[in-house]
Amino acid sequence: MDEIDAALDFKNVSIIANYIKERTRNAQFIIISLRSNMFELADRLVGIYKTHNCTKSVTINPNKLSLGSLDTNANIQPVVKETEKNDEEIFTEIIQAVS
Repeated sequence: MDEIDAALDFKNVSIIANYIKERTRNAQFIIISLRSNMFELADRLVGIYKTHNCTKSVTINPNKLSLGSLDTNANIQPVVKETEKNDEEIFTEIIQAVS
């Protein structure tokens, strides 16, 4: 679902996010959103961006990452794959990351 929350206010985004979370316990959903209250309920976060003609992706499991528990001296590196890929390869990678 591509930015289904774009025209919604904070309250309605939260309602939609909770509805999807509750109704899809045994399903896999990919939702594109720029709203924090939508992706705060996600089981996995996948970020895809392009720099210097190279597509990069970052996958985060929010359940394993708690900012309050991070050691500020720890050297934490996100998983970033710096390869040029077409859309089909990126989509396949996303599916594998969230499975």
